[in-house]
Amino acid sequence: MEVKYLLQGLLIGIVVSIPVGPVGVYIVVKSITKGRISGFLSGLGAVTADMIYSVVAAASMSLVISFVEEKRVLFQVIGGIVILGIGLKVFNDNPVKNIRNPVKSKGKRFVDDYATVILMVLANPLNLLLYVGIFASLQYPVHGSFMAGPGLTILGIIVSATAWWFLLSHYLSKFSKRIRLRKILWFNKIAGLGIIVFGIFVLGSTIYAMVFPA
Repeated sequence: MEVKYLLQGLLIGIVVSIPVGPVGVYIVVKSITKGRISGFLSGLGAVTADMIYSVVAAASMSLVISFVEEKRVLFQVIGGIVILGIGLKVFNDNPVKNIRNPVKSKGKRFVDDYATVILMVLANPLNLLLYVGIFASLQYPVHGSFMAGPGLTILGIIVSATAWWFLLSHYLSKFSKRIRLRKILWFNKIAGLGIIVFGIFVLGSTIYAMVFPA
């Protein structure tokens, strides 16, 4: 068993989870407006999507690169639309109403949070290319087994990313108790607007590249 691959995975899991993009913003919003369970399950959605990308990248790197490059424009358009739609949903949500009048069907809401983040991550092909680059740079033994090499790295990514989202959602939910409801509403609007802007940027840059190819 190559412990170094596990340690590399632990480090990678933290590094890929920390950057604040639309997924990070969404998870922060859910942690503050709906509590630590919602935030943590949203984070687990990101972990699940990362695991899927890791397995695909480690198993067939050359095939993945050619497929993603061939369908890159389509993926970017779909990703931009998905992110834009989620941004609009976040912007139009009323977390104050949810806090004052909590819905009984929390299970369904939690599943929605989990599934939404999976969709956000999988809709962006650049995430897959990121993992392809990571696994290509680790230089596993040519004749080594999958579980003794890439499998350990993927395990490390899952463990550290899960721990990161658990801690983040836990402390953000505690922090939210000190914030007035009106401020939570404005935070939700600003976060939703940020995700919308990101979605517009993805769509705009894709259209620009199609109209004015390099």
